Amino acid sequence: MAGTITIVYDESKGNLLQRLAELERRYLDEVISSLHVQLENDHRIEVLLVQGPARKLQSIADQLLTLKGVKTGKLTLTTMLMPPLHPLPPRVYGSNQRSGNQGR
Repeated sequence: MAGTITIVYDESKGNLLQRLAELERRYLDEVISSLHVQLENDHRIEVLLVQGPARKLQSIADQLLTLKGVKTGKLTLTTMLMPPLHPLPPRVYGSNQRSGNQGR
């Protein structure tokens, strides 16, 4: 699944920015990108583009929403899939085989 997690938070609350960054790094496979915009009175809105199993994305959203300083947030999912960002490297079967020529 693909979707977004949108949160609004007060950046002046303790080490919230550090905890947000740590959480995003912990889930590098799921958090594809993020955008934050400064709001008034030390507040920010942040939108994370996410992909992965719905339960895992819900868990990430729950962890974000329970951080002290996060005012509100929402996970929005779609059943559409994102194409791979980085294609897998070609599979190596042995030193004698290259791209289908069976080592001939």
